[in-house]
Amino acid sequence: DYFYWLQGYAAAHGDLPNLVMPMLISILAFASLPLLNVFFMSLGSSLANRFDQQLLGGLAVALFKKAQRLPAGGLGKNGNGTSAPETTAGIAEEEPPAPTMALDLMTLINYDIGQQLLGCFEHVCSCINASIAWVVLMTMLWVRLRFATFVVVGCAVPTLMVTVYRGSSLATNMLEYTEKVDRRVRALRETLFGIRVVKCYAWEDAMEARIERMRQEEIQSLSVWYHNLGAMFGIVLCFPRMLVFSGLWGYSAIYGHQDVVTIFTCMVILGSLRSMCEIFAVSLGRAVGTLPTFKRIETFMRLPEAPLIAPDKIPHWVTLDPLSAPSDTNGKQIHLSLAGSYRWHPEQATALHGLTLEIPRGELVAVLGEVGSGKSTLLHAVLGELFPAPPPVDGSMAEWKDASLSRPSEIAFCPQVAHIAEGTVRENILFGGEVDDQRYRQAIHCASLEADLAVIDGGDGALIGARGIALSGGQKARVAMARAAYRSTAKLVLLDDPFGAVDAPTAKFLLDQLVCGPMMQDRTRLVVMQPDSERLQRFDRVLVMERGRIKEQGPPDAVMGSEAYKKLLSSQQEQFNAEDGSESNASPASKTMHATKKAEDDNNTVAQALREDESEGRPTWSMLKLYCRLGRWRNLINFLLIFIMQTFIFLICDLVLVRWTNAMQWNVFTPDSPYLFGYLFWIAAALVVWHIGWSFGTWFTLRISSHIHRMALHKILHAPVDRFFDKHPVGRIMNRLHNDIVTIDTSLFLRFFGSFAAVVQTLIPMLYIHTIMPWFLSLAALPIYYLIANFVSRAWNTLVLMLYCMFTSKSFVAARAGDVSSSNVVLRGFRDTERLADEFADAFNDANTVDLTARRVLKRWLVNRVHFLWSFYTTTTFLVGMLNAQHIGAGTLGLCLTNLVILEVLLEPNIENSTGALYEFICLARVHEYLSVPQERPTKNLSDTRFRSFIARVKRGALRSLTLGPNGGAGGPEVMLRGERFLAATADGAALCLAGEADQARASSSSSASTTAVASAPAAAGLAALCPGCPDLALADRWHRIVAVNDATGDAGAMARELCKECHTREEEEQEVLLDVRTGWLADGALVEIRDLRVGYANIPRDVLKGINLTFERKSKVAIAGTTGCGKSSLLLVMLRILEPRSGKVMLDGVDTQDLGLATLRTALGLVPQDPVLFSGSLRENLDPFGAYSDGRILSALNCVRLGELVRSWPEGLEYQVTDEGMNLSFGQRQLVCLARMVLRQPPLLLLDEATSAIDPFTQECVQRALDVEFEHSTLVAVAHRLETVLKFDYAVVLERGEVSEHGRVGELKDRRGGVLRTMLETKSTW
Repeated sequence: DYFYWLQGYAAAHGDLPNLVMPMLISILAFASLPLLNVFFMSLGSSLANRFDQQLLGGLAVALFKKAQRLPAGGLGKNGNGTSAPETTAGIAEEEPPAPTMALDLMTLINYDIGQQLLGCFEHVCSCINASIAWVVLMTMLWVRLRFATFVVVGCAVPTLMVTVYRGSSLATNMLEYTEKVDRRVRALRETLFGIRVVKCYAWEDAMEARIERMRQEEIQSLSVWYHNLGAMFGIVLCFPRMLVFSGLWGYSAIYGHQDVVTIFTCMVILGSLRSMCEIFAVSLGRAVGTLPTFKRIETFMRLPEAPLIAPDKIPHWVTLDPLSAPSDTNGKQIHLSLAGSYRWHPEQATALHGLTLEIPRGELVAVLGEVGSGKSTLLHAVLGELFPAPPPVDGSMAEWKDASLSRPSEIAFCPQVAHIAEGTVRENILFGGEVDDQRYRQAIHCASLEADLAVIDGGDGALIGARGIALSGGQKARVAMARAAYRSTAKLVLLDDPFGAVDAPTAKFLLDQLVCGPMMQDRTRLVVMQPDSERLQRFDRVLVMERGRIKEQGPPDAVMGSEAYKKLLSSQQEQFNAEDGSESNASPASKTMHATKKAEDDNNTVAQALREDESEGRPTWSMLKLYCRLGRWRNLINFLLIFIMQTFIFLICDLVLVRWTNAMQWNVFTPDSPYLFGYLFWIAAALVVWHIGWSFGTWFTLRISSHIHRMALHKILHAPVDRFFDKHPVGRIMNRLHNDIVTIDTSLFLRFFGSFAAVVQTLIPMLYIHTIMPWFLSLAALPIYYLIANFVSRAWNTLVLMLYCMFTSKSFVAARAGDVSSSNVVLRGFRDTERLADEFADAFNDANTVDLTARRVLKRWLVNRVHFLWSFYTTTTFLVGMLNAQHIGAGTLGLCLTNLVILEVLLEPNIENSTGALYEFICLARVHEYLSVPQERPTKNLSDTRFRSFIARVKRGALRSLTLGPNGGAGGPEVMLRGERFLAATADGAALCLAGEADQARASSSSSASTTAVASAPAAAGLAALCPGCPDLALADRWHRIVAVNDATGDAGAMARELCKECHTREEEEQEVLLDVRTGWLADGALVEIRDLRVGYANIPRDVLKGINLTFERKSKVAIAGTTGCGKSSLLLVMLRILEPRSGKVMLDGVDTQDLGLATLRTALGLVPQDPVLFSGSLRENLDPFGAYSDGRILSALNCVRLGELVRSWPEGLEYQVTDEGMNLSFGQRQLVCLARMVLRQPPLLLLDEATSAIDPFTQECVQRALDVEFEHSTLVAVAHRLETVLKFDYAVVLERGEVSEHGRVGELKDRRGGVLRTMLETKSTW
């Protein structure tokens, strides 16, 4: 109004009035807005910071404590993190269908709390403030438009309803996307933890395809989410201008002509209304997006808890630290009493039946049993981790008893695979207990760790666990046993197979000094172990478990005479009456980590180098160009050009109003309709252009999301173990492929778009302002622009450092959250859960503080300064307009001021988008780092074809031209192709090969080998003639042979009949026939020649194998023995090229393994590792991830390892769902499943790395007999753990400190006077 009056005064008098007072009032008015903004927004940020600090911290700690209370059967893995529960059926009971705790906890903390709930208070407040401001602005609009305001409301209400509907759809889409992310992350985590097995089996492609399938499902959900988001953003962008149009049109329709004052007043009000609508829409979207988060948190908090959580939750059937304990028949006070039947979950089958166990104080008890008999389950029942079983529904009460448990409140529990927490050796032994240096040194000595600590850089201060040095299984076990010995307040000690991971002298030392030593002798001890009559004489009582029942219990002599005990023994063990003698000449106290660390794991000397480090790899132009190319430049350029076009169209909309108001300034009777409909036309054009541009942008970001994950996953899965996985903790890799990928998926494009929009929406109006305003205003604005750029640069550089600090802090949070899954039962036994919860709370508080400081405090520092400078610029522009009122139109100045005010209101969201984009680009850079990790050699070479075995799939109808040849021929079964001989049996009758090859083999082996075999025409074409359209068969060489056809294997006649089976229906013709085609290379067993082999780990200069020269004959059985750390496992790894030789060669039938592709080599070999690795999914997928074998062959392999009967007893059969890491199977059964994989594959060279360490001797002997039959034609190399097993091999190799000490036939070595093996056997027989 004033400016309009000022123009009239200048037109009437030819000059401007005195403007001193108006200018002072204008300065005061324009300056008060930023000052008030600075004060109130700073106050709001402070309150939001406090709220988020308490809300996020409180929720995170609550979730962590809830995770600590979950039952062992609901962890997604075992309560102790490693040892599987066992049950009566020889199998761990299946866990309840609850989410995997470790992964869900990580997702809830990192994504739901760290991203979704961060700032929720601020967003809710913004919604409330925007709603209040909306009401106030509508009231002001009523003053100007009166009843035309109802037209505005009629436009606004439906639009807001559609926006809310779209917001709810977005929440549903995000929930679906998050669930699919959980599935992928779970599969990724399993793959990374089992990466060594994946590589040894050449399963990288199968695991990559499995994870990529899950990733594509994520991308599909993400595409739907972006579609809905684009629709909502389009509505939000056009909504304010639709309000302007509806208001002006309504006023024109109701009251007739309008004036300039009304138009620009409405524009300012509606411009502010637009800003409030945008803030409301964004805040509402974020607020609505928290609903799935709260639902996920609620679901997690409602998960069932463990039955016993001392001291908070003690059921009626449990008594802790009883004041008056009964006595047994000998008058000794009962220290542990357990009775009743128990199960892992209230809805599952009973795992332990009719227990009655009473153990006096200080008694030493051994627990024995076959695989799956319930040994570990018994320990979990003592810990209170199992639920009492209700009375049987059939009324049979013979075995059922009321559950009761009486025990000390604190238990020192050592699981089968020891729990090692983040931190140092000292921290793992003290485990939060009070420091007693004398007792600590005594525990170190009794656990035989003194020599180990002497060779570790840093001693007991060396970092171990996920962020430090990877210890061997035996070393971890001894650290855990030292922890149990040190905790003097734990009067009950549970040890699950403590001797299984150590050599015999060390085991004897542990038994003498630790288990029976002064640190534990006054405590009650339950020890799960393998049957060993010599050791058992040291025990007070022996329990024998069978199918979840205590079959025998009593003094050792009485139990060892029972049938139940004798069933556990192998024939060789009965001869030795001992278990292990792999070490002989060393003192037990020194045969520990020394050899391992000196020979195989010099990573100890670089422990600090293995610490988590977050390199500040900032985004580079080359990186950005790469991802622009992946997303396709045309998509990005089209999006940017169309968005700029849309911004210009919106500016044209505003210019239509300017032309209208300027026209009314000269002619008050200017018609309204042309301008209003022109305004509406440009709004519609902008909406169409927006949706086209958003589509290009969506295609761009989805392509980047898809490609970056695929590329990073491929690079990671093909990275070498020693140079990458041994140096990069799994938690770090997971953090990048989980959190950073989610950020790239959901925020990168939006932040980039927001930053670009902020730049374009700022530059275009500013260019317009500088074009129409006097030149000296532009000159005066330069210092303001410089100061703003300086403030932004300072904030940007500081933000980068804080973001990397935040990433590092979050890695500590992830480490402690990951510890929950592997420590719950241990911590509950030690009653140490509060300590870990406090450590997690401190770690989360640090990460949260850094995050909030970067997001809020630093942003507020920048926004406050830019706000004040911008207000100064707006004031200057208005004053210049007042002083030039004669030359600047009212509409022009009104548009300038409107844009400046709108830009000032949008300063904070624009700065937040710009600074937030840096976070997203850093996430992109962090994932991009994994595209340059070191890589293994190629998986396949062009020259590999003739050495490669494969599975070919052909339709039954394609084999119609095959017929059986005449029976009874000297050559055995034959297959005719179109009436000519095509396939014939091999000499051993176990396979089918080309007829010409079979004839030539017989001719060369016969005495009258003077004739030359002539191949038929079909046979000359090779196996490709079976099915010319099959690409695999087209690559077959003439020496390739068929070793199995569907279920038929090992019998050429059965295979021939299966090949020539007639088909009578269309369905039969479409049936798929699986042909197992093997190369002739290694067909008669592998001849292994190792020449001058030197091997080391990564860049550590020490060699772990030094000048090895060995030869293993075809079909021989070779045992590798030696002390801990002598290089046994390394020798197997170099055969598989998990470790690459530094010099020398490994030759297989004269072929240098270095010349082969890794996949070709590793599929020809087989490995059964000491630590079995299984993946979530069906049992079939665990045995055959490529779907290459028939059900019959899989069941036959399971029968071989004594698991067939168990699998057939399951209703699901081969579709039985294995839980994460196979934790619903016992440890021994997992080893048997890994053996079954090799029986199925039938590799010509089989490597066994202490593969039966958790199997009782009787089962091991049965499996060994079956393996002798199944691998009759294979060369077998095994790391031997039991000397009675070594005697069954043909040859033995004894390694010492990476060198061959002796080798030869077992019979010769055991009789060699002064020989190493003979010394071991003599030590074994006397121990």
